[in-house]
Amino acid sequence: MKKVLCLLLSVAMVLSLAACGGSSAPAASTETQAAAEAPAAAKKDYKIALVGGETSSEWYMRVEKCINDYREETGINATFNGPATSDPTETVSLIKDLISQKVDALIINVDCQDAVEPALKDAREAGILVISTEGTGMTNRDYDVEPCDNKYYGEYMMQGLAKQMGEKGKYVVMVGDLTSTSHNAWADAAIAYQKENYPDMELIDERLESQVNAEVAYERAKEILKKYPDLGGILGCSSFDPLGASKAIKELGLDCKTFGNGTMLTDEEVLKDGTLEAITFWDPGLTAKATCNLAVMILDNGGKGDGVVKNGMDLGYEGYDNCTVDGVCIYGNALVYGTVDNFDEYPF
Repeated sequence: MKKVLCLLLSVAMVLSLAACGGSSAPAASTETQAAAEAPAAAKKDYKIALVGGETSSEWYMRVEKCINDYREETGINATFNGPATSDPTETVSLIKDLISQKVDALIINVDCQDAVEPALKDAREAGILVISTEGTGMTNRDYDVEPCDNKYYGEYMMQGLAKQMGEKGKYVVMVGDLTSTSHNAWADAAIAYQKENYPDMELIDERLESQVNAEVAYERAKEILKKYPDLGGILGCSSFDPLGASKAIKELGLDCKTFGNGTMLTDEEVLKDGTLEAITFWDPGLTAKATCNLAVMILDNGGKGDGVVKNGMDLGYEGYDNCTVDGVCIYGNALVYGTVDNFDEYPF
């Protein structure tokens, strides 16, 4: 999911996730309104810096707003730091500057993960706590926080598509590209879940590639719909897939459903005209707040996660209040089922 989000919004989900709310939702959904209080023992002089993607991206504007809110809510000195462009050298420069400022913790939520690894190694060697989000494949970090694991995200997407299809009919899966770790992990989990739970659904054995581009997704969807006019559903893993597929379905006038990973602003038109019933995603600002709380908890514990990072841990926000831990990866259950009814709650 990271690659998608990064190319899309800046963004980069995730998933595993890249590795690691409404009654109409296919599975447990979460709201993102709860604000957490600072841990009682927290010191107010911690310096926590989140490094994100381009500051012009709505996705990272959301992260910046929530980090600013967190600082006001808790008194913890947390800041958002993002590059003006997608050039990885800007991000690396930001990290090096923060190392020189001797921050206590770095939270990393970027698309250029490989490029920043050496700088993060330097940060850890300088005694700085490094926590990634949407970065389970990274190596130079102490912990990683994810809104959910890849398997669950794929299953959740299949539940949503099956609900719309009445649990029967032919469907196809679309990914951003055939080498995307997160997209293909979601797709594999979705297909496995379908085979176990929806025997009247049939996978068309073609995995479409949208290149994380709405126009390409539209063209690929149109091609497959012309080949299989009785197609009942398209599962989209790239954030642009539901948009492109919905436009193709509408243009051809076919009775085909689409569901998958998206964002409210990207899919606004097709959500509001009813072409697209729903999408799923997570609130990156909520993830950022929960990760800040994790940093404070570890810093309060002398910079060590021992005794703090454990199954069932509560990071203070809904969806992150009963986390699952697998090694250094911490998984919440913070997916959102986005529809026209809750559109205004997620301005990104």
